[in-house]
Amino acid sequence: MKVTFAKTVLLCICVPIVLKAQAPTEGVTPEATITIDASKPASYKIPRTIFGTFLEPIGNSIYGGLWAELLKNPSFEDNLWNAGAIQRMLSDEPQLARASELGLPLPWEPLDAKQGNRYEPRWNDAANSYRSLFLMGLPGKQVGVRQKVYPPVHRTLHYTGSLYAKHESGPREIEVSIRRLDHPEEVFASRAMVLSGTDWKRYEFRLDLEAEKIAPLETADFVIAVGNESRVLVDEASLMPADNVDGMDPDMIAMAKAMKSPILRFGGNFTSAYHWRDGIGPRDKRVSMLNIAWGMPEYNTFGTDEFLRFCELIGARPQIALNLGSGTPDEAAGWVKYVNEHWGDHKGGSLWELGNYV
Repeated sequence: MKVTFAKTVLLCICVPIVLKAQAPTEGVTPEATITIDASKPASYKIPRTIFGTFLEPIGNSIYGGLWAELLKNPSFEDNLWNAGAIQRMLSDEPQLARASELGLPLPWEPLDAKQGNRYEPRWNDAANSYRSLFLMGLPGKQVGVRQKVYPPVHRTLHYTGSLYAKHESGPREIEVSIRRLDHPEEVFASRAMVLSGTDWKRYEFRLDLEAEKIAPLETADFVIAVGNESRVLVDEASLMPADNVDGMDPDMIAMAKAMKSPILRFGGNFTSAYHWRDGIGPRDKRVSMLNIAWGMPEYNTFGTDEFLRFCELIGARPQIALNLGSGTPDEAAGWVKYVNEHWGDHKGGSLWELGNYV
């Protein structure tokens, strides 16, 4: 095929193209002429919705990215990563193998590994999901767990959080803190909380860092600790930058808004095993589970309401992929009804996909 241009132009979407083709002659290669005249715009306007972006819990797209939560596995569960993901984690951080031997769930570590096994997983006695963690204090010493976090100190020095605790015996106090990575003696900020009652209760806290104590992109340890032979069950911890926007990272919101995407798609490989009702209701009661498609945790703290709110914040129209794998028609109909009740003028008109297909 031979192509000739009337003049040199920048070829892009919306340029009108005229195609003239000669009738084929036996034994002769057919030729066609394409004439592009950029001075004559098309009589119609291509809709903005020809372009869009998509959002799926994969890698650090949502958890560890858009969602502002700094903690992984905040409810101390097991079976949140597949075997391949666990192998990679242990290869990158071999010390997690020792933590697992002490009864700690990935990626939590002991405050002091030399203290031995001062931890015990408890099933079916939890404030969230299926499992909690029992901390057993020592006389005159702190016993606790820690996790590596990345505080966005380039943007804020203030952090808010919460945890569920259930006192069992000993002093009624628990402490949360942010400390120098691998140096528990260097405490940047701490908060002690007095426990009350004998049942699960949610405790809130705030931690304020001093300027320049932690450099941008530097990691630190978030610590939950008890002391003086205190014995406490802990569950569903949270640590967020105080400047989060409805649970989302303001940097991510700003970058997504700058893209001016007309449509935001919520879907992907994970769709075929995603049940939307797992991601609605109080966030601290949503169950953590394995994201089968990607072998990573699905905490369900970013669900339908959070997705619709994100669409509002960046000025995009939602497009949602239904679960045609393990889902049912009734489940899909319920999701459509829920979104219609929570989006726009509540009259429907949202975009839907049948499974992971455009």
